[in-house]
Amino acid sequence: MHVFILCLNYTIVTLRFKDSIKETNTSLIGE
Repeated sequence: MHVFILCLNYTIVTLRFKDSIKETNTSLIGE
């Protein structure tokens, strides 16, 4: 169960990281 929570947190962090990269690339291309 503890491992499952760690995997879940890792997935959430990875998704947020990817979203932030997309936003950064979009803003750079927009400028």
